[in-house]
Amino acid sequence: KMDDISVQFSSSRFEDIKKVVNAFLKEVGYKQKEIAFVPISGIFGDNLVAKSAETAWYSGKPAVEVLDSMGPINRPAEKPLRLPILKVRQDEDVGTIITGRVETGSLKSGSKVLFSPSGQVGEVRSIRKDGADVSEA
Repeated sequence: KMDDISVQFSSSRFEDIKKVVNAFLKEVGYKQKEIAFVPISGIFGDNLVAKSAETAWYSGKPAVEVLDSMGPINRPAEKPLRLPILKVRQDEDVGTIITGRVETGSLKSGSKVLFSPSGQVGEVRSIRKDGADVSEA
């Protein structure tokens, strides 16, 4: 957030913040060589899609190019199921409909699932992907 009054597109302030964030990410297990830091301003669009004159001191790529260079996200099917829930709604005919995306693991119709942190157990009755019924996700 380079446009903030406490930063004002300053390279030294960016480096201070980068050190603090880098220390935290190292502590929680991220590989520091794989972390890209991009000074951006979402309000003004600085370094989001194109390089910004406000950060002439920055020699890296804009945020979109950094994200594009990371390639596809690895979603290993052999790991335990992780399905962040985006939306829950009730339907009179079908019952509870849960919308989310499988991040790791896999899900099949008929599977029993345990919801955290509530501890509730449910059963997968059907799976839809892009509007079509599928047997597995």
